[in-house]
Amino acid sequence: MLRAIVLFSLLFSAINLFAQRVAVNEDGSAPAASAALDVKSDTKGFLWPSLTTTQRNSFFPANALMLYNNTDGLLQRYINGGGWRSIINNDYWQGFTGTVYNSASNIGLGSSSPLEKLHVSGGNIKITSGDLSLGRLSGLSQKIEFDYTGGAPNNFAQGIDFRTNSATRNAYINFVASTTTGEDELRFYPSVSSTHLFNVFSSGEYRFSASAVGGPTFQFRSNNLNIGFFQIAGDDLRMGTNSGNSIGRVVIRNAGSDNVVISEVSSEARMGIGVANPTEALHVNGNIKVLNGITVDARTTTDNIELSGGLTKPSESSAQLVPICYGSVNADGTARAVTPNATITKTSTGFYKVDCPGLDNTCMVLVTAAEDRHMANCFSIGTNSMNISIFLDRATAPPAARDSDFCFVVYKK
Repeated sequence: MLRAIVLFSLLFSAINLFAQRVAVNEDGSAPAASAALDVKSDTKGFLWPSLTTTQRNSFFPANALMLYNNTDGLLQRYINGGGWRSIINNDYWQGFTGTVYNSASNIGLGSSSPLEKLHVSGGNIKITSGDLSLGRLSGLSQKIEFDYTGGAPNNFAQGIDFRTNSATRNAYINFVASTTTGEDELRFYPSVSSTHLFNVFSSGEYRFSASAVGGPTFQFRSNNLNIGFFQIAGDDLRMGTNSGNSIGRVVIRNAGSDNVVISEVSSEARMGIGVANPTEALHVNGNIKVLNGITVDARTTTDNIELSGGLTKPSESSAQLVPICYGSVNADGTARAVTPNATITKTSTGFYKVDCPGLDNTCMVLVTAAEDRHMANCFSIGTNSMNISIFLDRATAPPAARDSDFCFVVYKK
């Protein structure tokens, strides 16, 4: 009886009851106003009930029940619908598949010495119904790094996979290391069934894989419209504007200037060299040098070729002559076949006048008479005109003027 009285007195000396609040201490202080149970000691700790896993699983726990599992060495709590969960501490977290470490404010998943804020070793990261977002408040770069520290890296691939429908891989990007200088490459695969469509090599080469697609195309868009493209069609390289872009030009620039322009006006293709808006099929601002001949699919007239200077062939003659008019004339002065820019007038017996724009005393004239023993010559040249005379053979004295068919050609430098 005495022992019971002493024990009861000791119990109430350590536990003070204050209207549904309990204080457990050695100084008799009241419990904190917000605490149902307030335990205080400078020399002792709080000891949780200690159970084995078997003991823990032998009864149905209340929600939020806490205990120490001495089988696993973990402090645990029970969550309705979630089962028993271990309570983490700053040394390690024991999970279902490995150990999670907290070291120097770095978190390691499978790594006891994490080198970054989050260091994953020997496993994958999977995001379901969410995004991986990289945000940087300061500095100039943010990145995803693949760090391979294994042996010989030749043909070793690291990649990013894009998947839908669980494990089905739809597209992916990988980096393939090589022991050959300049052959490390980044490969882009549009689908799991395709080969790599596009390769970027460390040498600076960008390559479409020929086996990946029959006609690879670089398509350029603006405001959701196809504007221009580069394309392989068989063995041809195409470049230009799309069919919906009827007003766009193909421009080759050099030193900030539009040096070559290809456009289309009223279904007519036009190319300008040194001309921003060509008005002809070929419009050149400058000189043209031709090593061989020029073929015009009509007579050479101002309707076909427009010259602000001369048309020359410098390789054979320093005279650089070109015909400006020519023709075959009847004896009565009518034209048999004469260039449209020439006009023939018979002035008297054996004398004819030829008018031709560009004629001057720098021209060279060739005249031949059609009649036997008749001699033809050009005896005077003025501005835009010349005079031709025809005589009998000079062996006949005195030579007399005679009408005759004749041909002429006028050359100019």
